[in-house]
Amino acid sequence: MALIFRSDDKKFRKKVLDNVRRSYRSTYPKIRNSLKTFLTEQLKTEFYANKTVDSISNGILKGELGLTTPEANLEAILQKMISTINITVSAPADLKTIMSIRLEAVRDDFQDLLALGAATQDWTDRQNKEVRGEPLPWLEWLLLEGNNVIVADFRVTHKKGLGRSGELAIMEPVDGSFWRVPPSYQGTITDNFILDIVVKVKKEMNKRVWQIVRRVIAQLS
Repeated sequence: MALIFRSDDKKFRKKVLDNVRRSYRSTYPKIRNSLKTFLTEQLKTEFYANKTVDSISNGILKGELGLTTPEANLEAILQKMISTINITVSAPADLKTIMSIRLEAVRDDFQDLLALGAATQDWTDRQNKEVRGEPLPWLEWLLLEGNNVIVADFRVTHKKGLGRSGELAIMEPVDGSFWRVPPSYQGTITDNFILDIVVKVKKEMNKRVWQIVRRVIAQLS
């Protein structure tokens, strides 16, 4: 939306902008709600379309990470991402902008997600079913560890019906072997599957944000 001034009179510009902003202020809550609804649905779409998420749920990562309830883990992560969405609609102090919209979601250090119980998996002994040691931080491995070795002197063997997840893989002690996140799914703090999802959502949001704003404002007339 463009409002072009032909006058250099700052008082006049301010008066006009103040009047326009005042008329639009009543639309702010509806704009926020409309953007939140769109952003939530887009986030769900991109989340479950992501290849890493699919592998956690149905593929190789489910077994290699030993996840016993991957669908529940993923849903908890998605809901946390949705809960971090914050949309601010305001009228800036400058004399050029009628409306400012700020969108925020997910901390850039991912600590809001890594703090979830769903971000870890209990290490259960396969023979006596007892929990051993500290929970395994599987989400941290995927988001931050990149190509680093996670477990030394063990190797992953794929055997149907075995492992903490009940399928796909178990870890066996082998001197000199190691386990790291499979290359296709390795992530770092600047390049991981959560960032991929956020970038795609942001791209789609940039296409749609002003369509949504214009639709809400049009209802004023």
